[in-house]
Amino acid sequence: MSTRTCDACGARNPADAPWCTQCFTSFAAPAAALTVEPAPASTADPAPVDGADGAEPSDEDTGAVGGGSQEAQQRDIRQTASGEVEWRCARCEAWSPLQAGACVACGSARRGFGPDPDEPAETLDEDRLVAASILLPGLGHVRAGRVGSGVARALFALGWLVGGLLLLLAAVRAGAAYLAALPLLAGAVVVWVLTVLDVRSLARGERTERLDGRALLWLMAGVTGALVLVLMVDTWRLAG
Repeated sequence: MSTRTCDACGARNPADAPWCTQCFTSFAAPAAALTVEPAPASTADPAPVDGADGAEPSDEDTGAVGGGSQEAQQRDIRQTASGEVEWRCARCEAWSPLQAGACVACGSARRGFGPDPDEPAETLDEDRLVAASILLPGLGHVRAGRVGSGVARALFALGWLVGGLLLLLAAVRAGAAYLAALPLLAGAVVVWVLTVLDVRSLARGERTERLDGRALLWLMAGVTGALVLVLMVDTWRLAG
């Protein structure tokens, strides 16, 4: 049987394979060597090979990756006209580049094509993580192993909440308008709600978050801008 040896990983593949079934290196470029397995030298019974005794060949023998058959993988992976290899998401059936660890459409983690992204050491309990995030924004993220994200959420939410309550209390005592407290309180509520939604997504195995680092920076800029604008309005009213 004619086989093609992959120069990238050394795996053997069918001669007509468009890419390596082990590491998915494209064979479009002349990078692989074609070898032919010699026939047995004697007429004696050859040494038994995997699958010759009626047993099903293993995934390693068939060149399958991720536990599926080669035929099944061919349906979930393709090579574009430009030579790029893509995999199909099992959740939304969108196509993503092979190097992408998550679906570009829905964010679901890649499964069955090369090394999967690192999984958490234990199964995440969605109810407990959500309850922790309701109690303190960011606590659920800390328990899920995302300490940095959890601490940042807690600092922003608690800082804005305490600052807003202090401004509100001062305005009530002075009998003045409490508009300056609204941006801070609104920012704290947004962080709280989005954190609960994000921790639910983490517990369900999704990798994308609504309140990622960039979104948190934009939220901080929005709250700060709104606070400055309100203070300018209050100053103008007092001066008038």
